[in-house]
Amino acid sequence: HFWRYRIGDILSEYESNPPSLLILLGQEAWSSFLSMDKPFIKQIPVICAMVSSKTVILPESSCFDIAEWMPEPKDVIDDFRDFNIISGFVYDYSVKQNLNLIKYLYPQTNSIHFLSDNSLGGIIMQSTLRGFLQNYNDLKVNFIDGRELSFIDVIGNVRSMEKDDCILVGTWKFDKSGDYIFNNA
Repeated sequence: HFWRYRIGDILSEYESNPPSLLILLGQEAWSSFLSMDKPFIKQIPVICAMVSSKTVILPESSCFDIAEWMPEPKDVIDDFRDFNIISGFVYDYSVKQNLNLIKYLYPQTNSIHFLSDNSLGGIIMQSTLRGFLQNYNDLKVNFIDGRELSFIDVIGNVRSMEKDDCILVGTWKFDKSGDYIFNNA
């Protein structure tokens, strides 16, 4: 969440002479930029890369519990028409197609467990899935949330899954401690 303030501070230095083009790489920079509500920032031509087509607005306050934060999913094309987005390379994770594939390959599936980590990417993926599930009620989805669980807790959750359960891995790099645990996965 400190990214929002960092990019805001950097861009505020150019308010009187905005850049001709801004290239943003990665989800943190992208979400931080889209969380800005200053008119001069929205007018800067921007290109993005290595980002999701879905995002979230970062909180204005830096004092919030990230484990309890349940942001509303936002669509880059539909929800940010007031920004001067001129191009980009975005990932589009089709929630519906992924869930349909699970049901097609494993029709006996009782529930799906969605694994996400303690990163902005994990929060965005979880937010996107939660938003989709509001209109898609025929699946039981449990969330294995790295913002609340340690790596050991996640292993316990996976071990206790039933035979007809499936796991959908969103992203897994950081557990609740914030430690990079990819090597242990």
